[in-house]
Amino acid sequence: MRFFGNARPIGSGNTFDVPHDGLAFAMHESFCDLEIYFGDSEVMMANMYENWIMDTKHSATQKVVMYEGVIASAWKKIKDFFISIGKKIKSWFNSVVKFFRAMFSSNASFIKKYKEYIKGKEDKDFEFEAHAWNLHPMKQVRDDSNTFSDSIDFDKLVEKIAKKAGGNAATGGNAATGGNAATQAEESWRIVRESGDSDDAAWGGTDDEVKKLKKSIDARMFKSLKGESATGTTTISKFKTALKKAITNGEKKSCKGFGSKNTFSRDEMIRWVEDEKTIISEIEENANAISEDADSYAEKVSNLIDNVNKEQYDVDAYRRGVNGAASVAKYALSYQTAAASITKEMYQEIVDECRSILGQFVRYSVKESGSGYRHTKNNVSLMETWVRGW
Repeated sequence: MRFFGNARPIGSGNTFDVPHDGLAFAMHESFCDLEIYFGDSEVMMANMYENWIMDTKHSATQKVVMYEGVIASAWKKIKDFFISIGKKIKSWFNSVVKFFRAMFSSNASFIKKYKEYIKGKEDKDFEFEAHAWNLHPMKQVRDDSNTFSDSIDFDKLVEKIAKKAGGNAATGGNAATGGNAATQAEESWRIVRESGDSDDAAWGGTDDEVKKLKKSIDARMFKSLKGESATGTTTISKFKTALKKAITNGEKKSCKGFGSKNTFSRDEMIRWVEDEKTIISEIEENANAISEDADSYAEKVSNLIDNVNKEQYDVDAYRRGVNGAASVAKYALSYQTAAASITKEMYQEIVDECRSILGQFVRYSVKESGSGYRHTKNNVSLMETWVRGW
């Protein structure tokens, strides 16, 4: 069994050096740290209540000071979690910028040399395979997810969870103010036993209000993905797969000429290969929104903690409410970071695909019969030093 002090600090490890393709792992690390804290915090509280019952050396006042000190330490870990998320997102974006700048730098000389050639070359019989890219779901998902922090009423959520946890101090529910410590200890141990390693531990994660909010987040994120819905326990994974499918429109399709309805036009492909600023700007907008939301969650958690009414709520019941609010915020962030990761991945694939097709097009020449293009070893030399292997 884990004890609170044995968990590694939230945000530990290689926290603020996130590679361009490492956002999912970095977020998973932080999310796991928070879940470990949730589970360990219940063990901590159960042990503390048992100690409260057994401790005959300290006065009630001294016990209250220790009790509130432990709670404050626990709450700080939640605030640290959200702060670390914001910093990881900023680190990831810096890595993404470096990655795309290197990619576009390698494209620059090719575009400079062959852009006009590509624009003027006959393409009606040029055959290739490409995705029928659809960027609307990617942009819609980003817009839908960037308002989570403003749309969730954390004060109301914490209040509902705290009341359900029996946390009315006026009726003697607060162990620190004379409530039944034995009952509180049993409740904490029940939570530990029933929660196990579940992502939705009983400290608040299975509360009806928390479930309702998570389902509303699911619905919002899936509404742009036609024919898909949030089901089961692998919702985020299903979301990522469905979003990719919606953007790529499935497998590559055969195309004949750049006028094919199955892909971008010639000018659009050129723009994708050379327009570094637009891609970086759109990813930056996404990253900034997530970072701002993470900072907003940290601020809201701080306000919840600073404004706890000890006369109205049992502090431990209120703690469970804060944990529930943090769980909802974490759930929203998991969607937001998944969408950001997919956005970067899809932009990379689009640029790679357009670059590859344009490279193929440069290497093609008109057949002697004049009926189309063919790719032969004799005309590869036109770009041999540049596009071999594309």
